Amino acid sequence: MPNDIQLPVPLKVTAAPSLELAAFLNLWRDENYAGMARKLRLPMHPGQRKTAREVRGEYKSRVLLNFRILAVRDTDAAASTVTALLRCAENGETLSRRWQFRMVYLDARHQPVPRDQSGGRWVPVTVAMLPDPPAPEPLQA
Repeated sequence: MPNDIQLPVPLKVTAAPSLELAAFLNLWRDENYAGMARKLRLPMHPGQRKTAREVRGEYKSRVLLNFRILAVRDTDAAASTVTALLRCAENGETLSRRWQFRMVYLDARHQPVPRDQSGGRWVPVTVAMLPDPPAPEPLQA
């Protein structure tokens, strides 16, 4: 009797979106804006990326103290949404907020490719701070 069950082919991807995001956030925590710029790409401009000066201008006002990856949601074959809790110092205050990062798996020509193809790289494309959840309603006796 032949065995009809096929084992899944292992993925060729060497990194996950959460690992690439952690590397990016470590660069931010270390204030390595040139390293961050190397990981960012300009949407719709293949081969171009932000300069260290542009990245510094965007991120310097918030000092990243630490972070924790909370969730990863694969949204399509070449993209994932990663939610992280970031603790930052800003204007003399320390705040913990949830951030959402859209990670896209891009080839050398800056085109999205399916995550199971080799040669791609996870890149943070959009970043957004999530609003705080609403406070619970007070209980009445």
